Amino acid sequence: MTDILMVAIEALTAEDICDRQMGSKVLDTAMGDPASWMTDVPKLMRYIYKNIEGVSTEPAQHSLHSLLLLLTERCPREVVRSLLEISPTCDRNWP
Repeated sequence: MTDILMVAIEALTAEDICDRQMGSKVLDTAMGDPASWMTDVPKLMRYIYKNIEGVSTEPAQHSLHSLLLLLTERCPREVVRSLLEISPTCDRNWP
């Protein structure tokens, strides 16, 4: 299921409106049953991070933000840990 969500997230960045709508519908449907796909939060967070700047329409952004909120509510530690791992280092001299 994680792979399907990754395809849906990528579809949110598509130029074709039908692809973006389908990506939003898949994410919205998946959020109705999160237990079936919340097995690989770090992988999803990396994929969201990779694609987030390409999500430009309001409906697609809403779907992605809803997904992020659900991930954060259900798996806060994994989300924070993933964000710390994928975020660029700001200062290498910081302890």
